[in-house]
Amino acid sequence: MAEHDNLQTVLEKLEENSRKQLIWTRVQCVFSMITGICCVAALVQILRVLPQLEQLILHTDVVLTNLEAITQQLTALDLSEMVTNINDLVTTSQAGVEEALERINEINFEALNQAVEDLAAVVKPLADFVKRITLGGLL
Repeated sequence: MAEHDNLQTVLEKLEENSRKQLIWTRVQCVFSMITGICCVAALVQILRVLPQLEQLILHTDVVLTNLEAITQQLTALDLSEMVTNINDLVTTSQAGVEEALERINEINFEALNQAVEDLAAVVKPLADFVKRITLGGLL
């Protein structure tokens, strides 16, 4: 009978271990399902973002190409010659402005005003004559 009790004890322990193993298997199955659902959700998100990422890569390629072209153009520029040319332009412009100011200062405004008044005095009778002809109906 002792063997029978031992066998009964072993069978009870096996049954208890089997129940525990079944519980843990079910927990593992639930976690596997959750993991699978998360993987599917992540895959859907990746597939949703992939076209935008591809478009971003294309835009980045265009920007880098343009940046490379601009860099080559800047490298080809001779900045010291450009500065020299701008300096020459400013010097030439300054000389022209100074010459113009000298000529303006040389103008005799009193004589110019007198000439304008004399011209107005000469033109006034002619303007009156033309006005009389136009209003008198001769034309």
